[in-house]
Amino acid sequence: MKKKIIIILIIVLSLILGGLIFYLASGYNKKKSAEIRLREIGKEFYGYYYEENKESIKETLEKFKDTGLRIALGDMELYINSSTEKENDYKALEKCDVDKTEIIIKPYSPYGKNDYKIIIEKDTLKKYCKF
Repeated sequence: MKKKIIIILIIVLSLILGGLIFYLASGYNKKKSAEIRLREIGKEFYGYYYEENKESIKETLEKFKDTGLRIALGDMELYINSSTEKENDYKALEKCDVDKTEIIIKPYSPYGKNDYKIIIEKDTLKKYCKF
């Protein structure tokens, strides 16, 4: 009788532990997916911004070399063409506050089309996205 209770207890605890691991891994994957999508959207936005300001790009980007260009998700949406593919990018971010979820694009010299770094502040996704 004791053996059966111990076996049942082990099975129940194993199921609970497995469920907990699955739950935590699921949240991590959603956060990682959102971070990847945010970086991709930021990259596309920068390409658009670069092309729109091509005439005076060096002077324009030089202003942001220290502070970076801080862009909210909602502002990036305005500049990016909406297509099925892009809508899927936003699906990973649909549970994020579009006004507060933001990235920082830090351009650096010589201010070419690929001379920038995208920064996502440590707690941005944690604070403003519900996974």
